[in-house]
Amino acid sequence: FDQNEELFSLKDYDGKKMIIYFFPRAFTPGWTKQACGFRDQYIIYKENDIEIIGISYDTQEKQKSFSEKYKLNFRVLSDSKKEISKIYGVDTYFFPKRVTFLIDENGIVFDVIDNISLSDYAESVIEIFKKYSINSDGNIKK
Repeated sequence: FDQNEELFSLKDYDGKKMIIYFFPRAFTPGWTKQACGFRDQYIIYKENDIEIIGISYDTQEKQKSFSEKYKLNFRVLSDSKKEISKIYGVDTYFFPKRVTFLIDENGIVFDVIDNISLSDYAESVIEIFKKYSINSDGNIKK
């Protein structure tokens, strides 16, 4: 479930480009900057048909509180059991690693960002999407 108690399934995103990003904890300065950057650039992501999903170990209630306070316009998931983080290989004992997965419309992860500059994060992620495209043979080209 997401912050609004809506059931989440990756199958609902078949055929869509996606950003799945893991962040340590809600209400921390880094995540606030990261989330608000996505919020502020959201129209550009929608124009490019890119969905944004944020994930941390925080409870659903904390995600909802954070989302409401900062008026987030994308989904935020609670991974309090650390199941999703383990699948993506970003789990640690206290919180998930700050890692972003960029996924094309075929469900292929074409970039993983683990060295994040929060000052221009949302803008740089959209630029990465714009640089990459898929050849007819399924290979990524720049």
